[in-house]
Amino acid sequence: MASSVAVALFLLLPTVSVVLWLRHRHSGPEADQLRGKGFPLPPGPPRLPFLGNALSIDRVTPWLIYTAWAEKYGPLVYVRLVGKDVIIINSEEVARALLDERSSIYSDRPHFVTNEFFGLDFNSAFLPYGDKWRFHRKLLHQTFRPSSVQDMHPLLLRKARCLAKAIVESPDECLTHLQVHAGSVILAVVYGYEVEPKDDRLVHTMQRLLTTTTRVMTPEREVIASAFPFIMYIPPWMPGSRFRRDAYESRAHSKESLEVPFEWTVNAMASGNAPHSMVEGLLRSYAGQDDDYDVREVIKAVATTAFAAAFSTTEGTLACFVLAMVLNPDVQRRAQADIDMVVNMDRLPNFGDRPSLPYIDAVLREVMRWRPVAPLGLPHATSRSDVYQGYYIPKGAMVISNTWAMTRSSRYPDPEEFIPSRFLSESGTLNEDEVVSVFGGGRRMCPGRHLGETNAWLSIVTLLSCFEFSKIHDAWSEEEVEWENGVARFPRPFPLNVAPRVRAKLLSVE
Repeated sequence: MASSVAVALFLLLPTVSVVLWLRHRHSGPEADQLRGKGFPLPPGPPRLPFLGNALSIDRVTPWLIYTAWAEKYGPLVYVRLVGKDVIIINSEEVARALLDERSSIYSDRPHFVTNEFFGLDFNSAFLPYGDKWRFHRKLLHQTFRPSSVQDMHPLLLRKARCLAKAIVESPDECLTHLQVHAGSVILAVVYGYEVEPKDDRLVHTMQRLLTTTTRVMTPEREVIASAFPFIMYIPPWMPGSRFRRDAYESRAHSKESLEVPFEWTVNAMASGNAPHSMVEGLLRSYAGQDDDYDVREVIKAVATTAFAAAFSTTEGTLACFVLAMVLNPDVQRRAQADIDMVVNMDRLPNFGDRPSLPYIDAVLREVMRWRPVAPLGLPHATSRSDVYQGYYIPKGAMVISNTWAMTRSSRYPDPEEFIPSRFLSESGTLNEDEVVSVFGGGRRMCPGRHLGETNAWLSIVTLLSCFEFSKIHDAWSEEEVEWENGVARFPRPFPLNVAPRVRAKLLSVE
């Protein structure tokens, strides 16, 4: 049987090549220039027949080659991936001009053939631009607009103190506590659910989904699956079937993640014991309403979307913060000195202290810039052709916003160095550079950015107030850190020393 499958694949390859050649012939650069009435495509690296630039891209860290191309070809780069037009935006100026100022053209998403295959077609972030997406966005905005996030301050304060207490009790598991904290906050916000300190089943349920999807759901993998759809149907016993096995696991985890926490909230509401949450509020708001959509299913979808986005980005941001403190003790000492000067030693910091602690905000901004959790974000797609600065951008092109390149532009000297003061004016106040590129752009900008930024600030100021983070030995360096790479990027657990500061004693009396 194995030999017959191999023969079938061998016979299939010439057919695939012909299809790709025809696609290249009718929608390649020559046809693009014809449709663009003579305007050239943006500059880019040389392309191979059929495959285009696919062999030049590292699927694990594609942002690095994209950034190298930016240095050679400029802020707008054209590449072709197995018959697919791809536009890479490498500067915030171009991102604003296209994603923000021309949002009517750049607000769509590419059609991902793998979404349904992986059980992710529910995800609000992947929906095409249109009425359904707008309804999803409306429900998300009801929960995550700034005024709603302000109402969450007591919850976020309580969760930050729980994180600090957990680290006091078991400092060797510091990075695990960050993961639990990330899940704890968003599960409480979205479902009203309180996690167990260890081995919580809902945290593990959602984490299993994220572990699979963040690794495999990248634009580069999608392009390959779209061009060679047979890889999604390779029998599980054959070499190269990892893609299909991952999809099987993802579908199972996706179904569990959609249903289990949602039903927990529904049951809590039925018993009269449901805390206020996103799901609880939306179910009450839309109870009995006749709508074009199955509102119950939409609520499930936006809830799971919110959790998936917030969990990985929060965990990643806090892990990168701890790594930055371990590698930059001078920054840590200055931040702690500022806290000690503003906050009395008989209490812990709170949101009221934020205006007096601009350096902590600068640390947070530098964490997001130094090691952005989403180096490429999610790709946009053009709903019609466009011309920008004399370059033709085809209809249906995948548009990738290269956050990694934007956070390493000339506006940030020594970009690999961790320098929070770059976000301060000469007088010590915060400047206007907010590193907004890390939240995406245009109408697709992250709806949860206010919660994410607010929770990260409080978590960081609490950790700095209570602990000192340091290397396990002087020779240890970032080169020894392993990274989780995919749609989200963050460090895997690494060794460190965690020592309590004086304020940590206050946690035992709260």
